[in-house]
Amino acid sequence: MRNGAQKYVSLLLLMTTLALGCSMKAVPPNGTKPAEFQETPQQAVPWTGLADAPWPMQGHDPQHTGRSVFAGPDSGTVRWAVNLGAPVLASPVIGADGTLYVGTAASGMTFFAISPQGQVLWQFRAGGSIASSALLAANGRLVFGADDGQLYCLSSDGQLQWQFQTSGIFQASSPAISQDGRVLYVQVSHEAPAAAGTGKDALYAIRDDGTQLWRFAPPQETSELMA
Repeated sequence: MRNGAQKYVSLLLLMTTLALGCSMKAVPPNGTKPAEFQETPQQAVPWTGLADAPWPMQGHDPQHTGRSVFAGPDSGTVRWAVNLGAPVLASPVIGADGTLYVGTAASGMTFFAISPQGQVLWQFRAGGSIASSALLAANGRLVFGADDGQLYCLSSDGQLQWQFQTSGIFQASSPAISQDGRVLYVQVSHEAPAAAGTGKDALYAIRDDGTQLWRFAPPQETSELMA
């Protein structure tokens, strides 16, 4: 029995060694990585629907790379600060001229344009808390959602161009846009504003004039799992 056990252990070790040897590829003697492990720089995808700006949407681009072509600051010195009077939960977007656009949450419910020097250029009062980032389109318009269930579209000087009522609210979701800039895509959660009744998860495709192209709502049981 003892010899049999030893033979079994020896055979198991041999099989394990062979398996590892087959699964591993030889490393080139010069220390370079195999081809499948070579690091390849991420390629920028041209997106004409977005503004040609330093940071036109959440995550910078539709791939959400979070990368910028500009070098970061050399130090953490505060250049300016502006009190917007309410919490800021969304990430700002930045226009071609350096203007920052961001909304305030909770009771703030206001969308701001702020100059590179920290001066409030204009503000727009929405009907609900703004907790998601805006999108700056190639035509200069700004699109963002609020928890009143409305998708707002503003001109570059803060004038309302249109608004679209959805079946839910915008929490952390931010708009996306088609490559040609003609269709906006937005996702809303099932927590509806009080005035809208029972809300529902949904994905919308909206034309650039504020009219609905299509809407998809998952089954209710899927919505409950996503809650």
